[in-house]
Amino acid sequence: MCALYNPERAGLYYAAYDGQGYFKRFSFGPKEDGRSLDLYLEHSPEGQGLPGTGYVSPFPVVIGTFAGDWLTAAKLYRQWAVKQVWCSGGTLEQRADVPRWYKDLAVWEFITENSYGQMHKLSEHARTALGQPLELHLEGQEPG
Repeated sequence: MCALYNPERAGLYYAAYDGQGYFKRFSFGPKEDGRSLDLYLEHSPEGQGLPGTGYVSPFPVVIGTFAGDWLTAAKLYRQWAVKQVWCSGGTLEQRADVPRWYKDLAVWEFITENSYGQMHKLSEHARTALGQPLELHLEGQEPG
């Protein structure tokens, strides 16, 4: 789910209602005119690039407007998400298969960098600034 918003005006809600967890990537950026935005949902289907392999998305993509902020958008997504099999175990707090340390995290941050040294600096800065339990998902590679 992606939400772009101005709480004083309106928000753009953009979501993939994908109950199976296919790989996808949301991206956006300004157009050359500086007044509009390109919004993408990249799919990575099996067999892509092979002749004769068409593609039909196995899940709907939803786009709309809303009044509010990020929490409003999250609640819109939640209305769909709680009906999925991966939410059938109850809330995070109710689930016995989730360890306590995970439930106590204040933040789970995903960082993509190409330098371990830079990732380490970012993680230490976040840990110090927040003063709360956090987990960092670091993804990247060292040059060479």
